[in-house]
Amino acid sequence: MQRSITTLAIEHVVWSGVCVSSSHTSTYAVSEVMVRPQWRKKGISAQLHEALLKERSEDLGVFLVDVTHPRVQDLYESWGYRKVGEQQPFAVSPLYAVMLKDLRA
Repeated sequence: MQRSITTLAIEHVVWSGVCVSSSHTSTYAVSEVMVRPQWRKKGISAQLHEALLKERSEDLGVFLVDVTHPRVQDLYESWGYRKVGEQQPFAVSPLYAVMLKDLRA
């Protein structure tokens, strides 16, 4: 599994016009959760995701999902994330769906 992790102390989060409640004070960002092809369709990604978030103390989890990958967005929605907007971080980057999950729930 490859992953990039960023923890942000925040008072008010805005991702390209996507505004999140100021009652959330920290965000855990996950990028590039991958499972090798021979291990897919066995629930491994859900288990990795659950283990990754289990001990986190942040209020929110966030994924950016390329909007051309609706199946990936559907997967994250099945894990409790919701799409709250879209973002294109750089002019040359794809358009991403901003997916958030309340980790306190």
